[in-house]
Amino acid sequence: MQFAMEAEGLTKTYRGAQGVLEVLRGIDLRVAPGDFVTITGPSGCGKSTLLALLGCLDAADEGSLRIFGEEVEGASDQLLCRMRGQVLGFVFQSYNLIPSMSAIANIELPLKYRGMSAAARRRTALAALEAVDLLDRAQHLPGQLSGGQQQRVAVARALATQPKLLLADEPTGNLDAESANAVMSAIGELQRQGTAVVMITHDRKLAAQAPRQYTLRKGELIALS
Repeated sequence: MQFAMEAEGLTKTYRGAQGVLEVLRGIDLRVAPGDFVTITGPSGCGKSTLLALLGCLDAADEGSLRIFGEEVEGASDQLLCRMRGQVLGFVFQSYNLIPSMSAIANIELPLKYRGMSAAARRRTALAALEAVDLLDRAQHLPGQLSGGQQQRVAVARALATQPKLLLADEPTGNLDAESANAVMSAIGELQRQGTAVVMITHDRKLAAQAPRQYTLRKGELIALS
């Protein structure tokens, strides 16, 4: 069986004025296509750091990470760019929207890099906005949107690329109950189509919806289910 993602012994340490801080200690995690995995833990425990490693946005000090069978620790920039552009999808806690571009343009941008035609990009972006109940804000700039609306645009951008592996950092953190349900419904549809989902959340009720649940404690990943 080919896993969507296999992490073995991932370790990350930061060195600063206050000494050495071992954030992650030998993280092991396997995620199959179509899996739904949630990771909880207190603020500052290293959850976002772990997601950055799994998403090829940062490198581990030690350990191995394979995405669909390809080793990415120490891989070439070309391979990492291909993974981020064609395989992985991200929902960042800080949104990472381009301020000068409308909501729909933010969603279309990664599709343009994939070579999708303008008409196909527009159809896909509109469908993604509709999935998160934000179709009426398509032409608004990020600065004209609330924090929750920006979060939904960020989710729609990730959904539009139909990633094989979706990494989500608090995707419902700034949303009301109705918007959160819309986002989780859209993510759930992706999962049913075979996308593997790894999601960080502080919401224990939300985390409990996943068949596989973990918590990060003192740098170690502990299985809860």
